[in-house]
Amino acid sequence: MQVLFATTLHPGARSSGGERVSAAFVDALRAAGHRVTVLGYRRSGASLSPRSPEDLDVGPRAIETRRAGVWPVWWMVRALVRGVPYSAAKYDGRAYRRAFAQALARLDGGLVVIDHAQLSWLLELLPAGPRVVLLAHNVEHRLYAEQARGPGLAARINGREARRVLDRERALCARADTVWTLTAADRDRLAALGA
Repeated sequence: MQVLFATTLHPGARSSGGERVSAAFVDALRAAGHRVTVLGYRRSGASLSPRSPEDLDVGPRAIETRRAGVWPVWWMVRALVRGVPYSAAKYDGRAYRRAFAQALARLDGGLVVIDHAQLSWLLELLPAGPRVVLLAHNVEHRLYAEQARGPGLAARINGREARRVLDRERALCARADTVWTLTAADRDRLAALGA
């Protein structure tokens, strides 16, 4: 089966826990005989060594906010204007949308894996046909809600993010045919959201 694995960051470098998890799922799908196309950004300043000739590099992206220069201001403005999570606005871009649409057009009755709630905006581009899997590394809104405890601006920003991410997780769970989680607790929490 053809699988379009849409992720935030190409997992080739495996330099973070998220990259290692994504890579493990991609490797397992390929080992099971599926033809997997990985679509994602690469870290700014890094070269991409695709694990497959079918892997698609959307381009460079400053992944860590503190190293992104003025981009975080732009991402926050977009998030506020559109009413979406900052963490989603950060990855939403024309190049990604274009590459996703092109890869989707070549997906002949296959499967789309949305790796991370931060890519919830891909739902806007999905036609009714393809089967969809949400790969949830965490129940993201809970992480932001924990950071929202306490006083100050950072707590308010994280509170907003928790609410917006919760909305997007609900939408993803409603659209996904299957939700893959790393823990039984996360499975149960996402089931309560409609998975």
